[in-house]
Amino acid sequence: MSKSKKRTHQNMPSHITIASYWRDKVCESDMGIDWEDEAHKRCWRCGRISKNRNVTQRCHIIPSSLGGANKPENLVLLCAFCHKEAPNVNCKDTMWAWIKNTSTSFYGTLRYLMAFEVYEKIYGVKFQSEVQEVFVSKFPEQTTSDNQVFFEVFGQIYGEKLTPNTTIHFGEGETNPSTKAFLLREVLLALREKTEWTISKERLKELEDKSNQVLADFLGIETKGKSVPKKRTPMTKDQLLKKHNDIKELLQQGSTTSEIVKLTGKSSSTVYKIQKIL
Repeated sequence: MSKSKKRTHQNMPSHITIASYWRDKVCESDMGIDWEDEAHKRCWRCGRISKNRNVTQRCHIIPSSLGGANKPENLVLLCAFCHKEAPNVNCKDTMWAWIKNTSTSFYGTLRYLMAFEVYEKIYGVKFQSEVQEVFVSKFPEQTTSDNQVFFEVFGQIYGEKLTPNTTIHFGEGETNPSTKAFLLREVLLALREKTEWTISKERLKELEDKSNQVLADFLGIETKGKSVPKKRTPMTKDQLLKKHNDIKELLQQGSTTSEIVKLTGKSSSTVYKIQKIL
């Protein structure tokens, strides 16, 4: 790292400082994260997080080369992949519009959504349609247990084909959408030929409370039986105003933040959030 880049990095505010600054200024329905869910560790577009270290990068809203400052008000948190795709323009509204309109409601699935688009362009058919067709042909009953077995095997084959058949460009951190599209195709071809679909009873029990149904929902697979809830959908601005109508009315009456906190018992961050919407 050059001395100039090192100085720039050292002058940056911390991830926590950046998240704290925007917390009361941007509605989470306009982002790919929930503020309460480790926002300083997640990519604000795709929701990616790492348990071992912070993978998010501090990304300038207005690039430093265009005069953008190393201050919280000019920084957002993105993973390396999303950072590369972020707009490099002298307009702060563009960054927020890009995050809002390209983020997803499922954490860590953005690259797969992009892979589905690439898949259709390469192979001329929707991946979701093909995986649904394979699932139904192998499991006519389409029960929740069938779903768990299907996606357990799906994941096993995906992992088996990942290392020997693909690689990752330096700095990307994970396979890109076109590579994922190839892998998905290889998995489907293998699933079509598969005749044995058994997993141990112990493993099936482990899967009962896990997220295979969420994956099925994400891919558009219809199964009979109880579904595991999806990631919570952030409240819209109208829903927030309805929920905190008491704060809304007090703000409209001219009450101060400290007065509203005392009267409602709600946090100042919630008051600021409603104030921002109004």
